[in-house]
Amino acid sequence: HGCDGLLDLSESPSSPSSKALHMWAATHFLTALQIAASVGVVLNFGYAEIDPPQAGGAHDPRAALPFMLLCMTFYVHGFFLQRWRGGSDLVDRKADHSLLWPWRIFVFFGIILTSMVSAPLGDVESGHFIYPIYSTTYKAGAGFGAIHVLGTWVNICIFSALFEAYCNGMGWPSFHKHATSSTIVVYIFHWVFIKVFAFWWLNPTLWSHGWIVNTAWVALLITVLAFVVSVALSLGIYLFLVLRAP
Repeated sequence: HGCDGLLDLSESPSSPSSKALHMWAATHFLTALQIAASVGVVLNFGYAEIDPPQAGGAHDPRAALPFMLLCMTFYVHGFFLQRWRGGSDLVDRKADHSLLWPWRIFVFFGIILTSMVSAPLGDVESGHFIYPIYSTTYKAGAGFGAIHVLGTWVNICIFSALFEAYCNGMGWPSFHKHATSSTIVVYIFHWVFIKVFAFWWLNPTLWSHGWIVNTAWVALLITVLAFVVSVALSLGIYLFLVLRAP
């Protein structure tokens, strides 16, 4: 883990176990604080209040503020999580032989349950195809926005655990270099291409031909196509940047 190279846990002046415990406490305190803050954000704004429906389908730029704030929250949390991960993992490994271990079983099932109940309802609030798709003014109730954001946190947890378990290695050096360097480019640009593909080309095409998506298989195919197109074009931008400034 990257933190081991930044802070020598075995040769620090203070007790290694004490420093590791501080990192573990900081990691979990930050996680709880960030989750509470993100849920607080979605419980304190309504799309109907900051961006009511307008003629022509235009949107108020303020509707993007919760999206930018929450994305920054996830990114900052990930940075500090990696920063303190070395010490936190030392404490977690000791917990394998302590009374805390059974608690992980309940946490695991809580994560799976939250992931299931946080699935979108198949619609968005008043045409806001932007994260979060629900707010306090959602027709079914304000709680759906909070659960939607909680679902993001548990999905991050699940993806992180899966990648640590099965992809926690460098592999080919050249692939590792570009795979890790291109993630921020894909993170920034993928939504632009999804917007162009799904809303400016796919939807008008379906409407013009009278095609209605009424099967799960077609919906799955469209989702996969949107993923491939957005990632491929984002990687194209990364390739352009690499060729311009290798």
